[in-house]
Amino acid sequence: ALPISSSRAAATSLVQSIIRQYGRVPRFRVAATRLKTYYLDMMSSVFCLCPVAGGGDGTQRVYESILLGCIPVLIGADVELAFADRVDYSTFVV
Repeated sequence: ALPISSSRAAATSLVQSIIRQYGRVPRFRVAATRLKTYYLDMMSSVFCLCPVAGGGDGTQRVYESILLGCIPVLIGADVELAFADRVDYSTFVV
């Protein structure tokens, strides 16, 4: 397992790479900050990137994605989601 700081740095680097590669592709919206349309954007998306660091940091976006009908795409290592012993996240989280 990677230390939390390494996981966070790797996730940040990956997100920045995705923004560089896909940031100008039509229908691929990437925002570095929470816009006024944050929830509407998630509701109209099929997949939502969820950069998380080990130890559970940043998992709020995972749950927001699920609640808004967007498939969470986890970016990070050692992610522990709530109720993993009761919920089979592999059926709807990438």
